[in-house]
Amino acid sequence: MTASGASRTTPPVLPAGAGKFRGYARGRADLLTLRVVVGAFGALVLFAPYSWSYAAVAAIAVCIGEALDSISLGQSVKRIERGGALEPEIRFSIITAFFQSIVFSAVVIAAAVIRPYETVDMFLITYLFAAAMNAGMIMFFNTKATYARLSIYGIALCCILAMRWLYFWGSPILVYETAGVLLLVYVGYRIIDFADISFRKQENDRSTAQEANQSLTEANQRLVRNELHLSQLAAVAENANDSVIVFDTLGRITWVNEAFEKLTGYALNEAYGRRAGSLLNGPLTSAETVARIEHAAATATPLRVQIQNYTKGGDPFWVETNLVPLPASPTSPGGMVAIERDITTAKIAEAELAQAKRKAERSEAAKTQFLATTSHEIRTPMNAIVGLTDLLAEKHLDPESTEYVAALQDSAQSLLRIVNDILDLSKLEAGKLKIIPTVFSVSDFFAKLDGLMRPRAQAKGLSLTLDLPDDMPLIFADEGRIRQILVNLIDNAIKFTREGGVTVSLQTNRIANTCRFAVDVTDSGIGISEDGMRRLFGYYAQAEDTTSVEFGGTGLGLAISRQLAREMGGDLTVVSHEGQGSCFSLFLPVPCAVKRPDAQQPASAPAAAPVPTLTGHTIMVAEDNATNRMLMKKFLDSCGATLLFAEDGQEAVETFAASRPGLILMDMQMPNIDGLEATRQIRALGGQQPYIIALTANAQKDDRDRCIDAGMDDFLTKPVRKAELLELLNKVLLEPRETEKQL
Repeated sequence: MTASGASRTTPPVLPAGAGKFRGYARGRADLLTLRVVVGAFGALVLFAPYSWSYAAVAAIAVCIGEALDSISLGQSVKRIERGGALEPEIRFSIITAFFQSIVFSAVVIAAAVIRPYETVDMFLITYLFAAAMNAGMIMFFNTKATYARLSIYGIALCCILAMRWLYFWGSPILVYETAGVLLLVYVGYRIIDFADISFRKQENDRSTAQEANQSLTEANQRLVRNELHLSQLAAVAENANDSVIVFDTLGRITWVNEAFEKLTGYALNEAYGRRAGSLLNGPLTSAETVARIEHAAATATPLRVQIQNYTKGGDPFWVETNLVPLPASPTSPGGMVAIERDITTAKIAEAELAQAKRKAERSEAAKTQFLATTSHEIRTPMNAIVGLTDLLAEKHLDPESTEYVAALQDSAQSLLRIVNDILDLSKLEAGKLKIIPTVFSVSDFFAKLDGLMRPRAQAKGLSLTLDLPDDMPLIFADEGRIRQILVNLIDNAIKFTREGGVTVSLQTNRIANTCRFAVDVTDSGIGISEDGMRRLFGYYAQAEDTTSVEFGGTGLGLAISRQLAREMGGDLTVVSHEGQGSCFSLFLPVPCAVKRPDAQQPASAPAAAPVPTLTGHTIMVAEDNATNRMLMKKFLDSCGATLLFAEDGQEAVETFAASRPGLILMDMQMPNIDGLEATRQIRALGGQQPYIIALTANAQKDDRDRCIDAGMDDFLTKPVRKAELLELLNKVLLEPRETEKQL
């Protein structure tokens, strides 16, 4: 049989109460013949003395009413058995009950009307009473239909009595007739009520018996299952790989399985009657764990612990013990059962894993230290290279020398990008790269981006087009990281484009409180092959093997840019065809900002910071590198300040104590004592405190935090640009500190 065939033959589930309705319908159908015969006979008896035609019409009417009621009930039962709803059929049975009782009552009332001047026919009242009894005896099965019939029969009786009082007003017999009818109604009510109560009691008794039988059956089934379960548990405990120990209420061993014997070397006869502690504990067994086990046994509470035990031969092993109390019963005083799993191998692996973790942490710390040292060692000479190159660029040079200086500047910036990429990669792998959102203007952001990237495009003879919407919002995001991504994308576009140009398109669609920040960077460059697309975003990977030879770079920029985009909840994708250019798309869902905080309102500062006039001020430069000291001297010669120099941290502290300069440029890494410790000692000297600016080759956020915690006021990352340094000094002079440094 197919599944569909099986589903068609499955009987539908009958609704609650369908059984009673079916009993009602079946009872009406079973007695249909009797009701038709008695009803037709009664109609003939009532009307035959006056007219046979009347008698025939009355008999047919009674038969039709009974037949329609029974046929309708039969159809209702079939519909219910086919899955139909019960309530509509009950309502329909009430309608047929009304119809049948109205037809019957009409016949009775018509008989009473034909002979109003005669003595009330006892047969007519009995005929109506019989119909009422027939309806009332099955009230339990369909109460609403029964009430419908009895209400119609009651109305018919009232009509008959009303006609009698109307025609025979003043006759003493009316009182007796009415009293007799009322007595008959009361008797009928009592009979119907007794029948209904009897049916309900039978139903309750039947339900109680069924529930008792069901409970007995379930109890027998549970008993069978329990016996089977106990036999299965006994087999499982006997043959389990985990050792099982049963204790009495005093903690003595009463039974162990074969696995316990294999694990510990103790047979049942050796372990019987002994305490597990005295049998299995050894020198390295945890006293605290033993105390917990003893407390659980004394209080009959479950416990899961790991403990080191010893075999009969003295070999240590680890087990995970699950202690479960055994309930007391008439046949057993209770106790405890211990299920123990050998976890010695897991413990060894756990120890090896912990050792490997410590080794990895040491390796990670060494890697971090190596990167910090490498960054410092690279940035320290780079500080001199970039600074001296900037100073050369300020000179009036011949065209050839100007070209050389520009090439030096470009190479220095490329090397800095490589160092920054390596540091960012390290932070990404360590999970320490942080996204720090702030409120900023998209319009101001792209204005600065244009000022930064346009000279690079013009230097290669390329166009740089910014396609920006008129209405650009304030957003809440990490401005620095977004700039890092877009600078990398635009710089790559310029690098890999020989002719034509680069277009930067922005879309900012606002949905509720979220801004869809989408930027496309499109170029007319060399494009990317299909094979190159597959490895484009990998670490240390470039689209083509020859790319690094011709254009340079580490292949880290795009990988880091995509990771940054995903850290901010967005993504970075690319569409490209070899020889037809590329389009990189940055998408970021960022919160929209309604108002920029006052602290973040953009200041209308000049493009280049003016050279501050520091005449009368003393500045100390603490720097161990002679070239960098010479560079800082060149940067500050035009300021008119008195310059002091210290070659290490100890000299910096001594120089400050002797001269009390108002501003210190402090390198972080110096011999003897470093810049952090020198700062702490300077702050500890008390008195008028200087403004201390950290100069460090370590560019990570943790380094900035360490500088601020040590007592420094500001932070500059090497290589220090002259314009950046002068801008900071200008800010310090124009916006003096409101309060002294707290010690």
